[in-house]
Amino acid sequence: MAASYLAAVVHLGFGGVSRPLAQAKTRLRRLVVGCSDLDETLLLAARAALAGPGGRGLGRLLAAGVRSARPNTRCLARLIRANLQENAGNRAQAWRDTVRGLDLARQYGDRWAQGMAAQMLGSLHSQAARYAEAVGYYRLSAQILHELHAYEESAQSRGFVGAALVGAGQVEQGRREALAALGPQQGPLIGGPANQGSDTEYEAAVTATLAEADLAEGKTDSGLEPYRRAVVLCGLAEAAQFADPFASLVTSAAVCAHVAVGARHPARELLAPLLDTVLPRDLGDRAGQTFVDLPITGALALAVSSLDIGDPGWYENGVRLLATAARAAPRQDYPSLRVDRHMSAARLTVGDELVDAEISRAAALRRRDIGVELQRLLGRRYQALRM
Repeated sequence: MAASYLAAVVHLGFGGVSRPLAQAKTRLRRLVVGCSDLDETLLLAARAALAGPGGRGLGRLLAAGVRSARPNTRCLARLIRANLQENAGNRAQAWRDTVRGLDLARQYGDRWAQGMAAQMLGSLHSQAARYAEAVGYYRLSAQILHELHAYEESAQSRGFVGAALVGAGQVEQGRREALAALGPQQGPLIGGPANQGSDTEYEAAVTATLAEADLAEGKTDSGLEPYRRAVVLCGLAEAAQFADPFASLVTSAAVCAHVAVGARHPARELLAPLLDTVLPRDLGDRAGQTFVDLPITGALALAVSSLDIGDPGWYENGVRLLATAARAAPRQDYPSLRVDRHMSAARLTVGDELVDAEISRAAALRRRDIGVELQRLLGRRYQALRM
């Protein structure tokens, strides 16, 4: 029963605050308090889920978990802490915990934990634009997940392999990897309607990779269309209140890809529903009061800045967003999100002086203030768009 409520809390948590989430949390909390015989590892997972990303006492809970006598509890604590560190933009700390978690998972033979840890290590490389280093970890994750019959998750990892290969300059190999991940569905997926559903996130990952492969070869039209389809596959238009991190990542990359080739109007159309689901209307007034996934917010800031820098009325806001995003360890999983590309484009558009000034300004921000500043700038832009 506890495991069921835990799964419900984790799943519903991606939808933001809701009555079903509150009910699931209440029932899980009762079980945690009332049952003295819960498995230690399950208890750790339940307490972490109830605390939430910025929850009080979560750090102490995980610190105790990594000292547990049970390797599976230590592994879980490491991997949860790694995810929290990654969300905060602390990649080095996330890397250390994930490596240790992978070692522990190997020691006690937990293949699922090994697959998740390998995917995390691939992601940590890829989101820092170290694409070549990401490939091996993503391949390992795809292999393990396939062995466990988690075919969709394995296909998604293969999509990430393909994106990393494209980013590393091995474009044709990346395309082949993506097409192989689609398997027999590649025909209807590319040529037919994009249907949203719980099983389409992996298709979005693969489709975005095919978009990047074509764009890398200068095939603009055939590159932008798959990106638009990837956004549809993420189901962003159906997310009434909240866009999950992967949908935000893919949509941000799609916006950047469109802006890079001058397709500004389609980029705005892609960005609008993302802002509606990610940014509450009063975010600018509440900056610093809500949890921020810093790398995902940084990727969104790259997307908004790419549009703003080309807008005569908003170019200064755009450059400030870009410089601040660069401090936030933004996700660069797809080449369209590479910070160096955005910096080069900004210098060509507004000149070195303004870009250098904003980089210096962002460099002076305290680490804990970066997320607050991103929220403030994004909230200001969102309010202007809605006026």
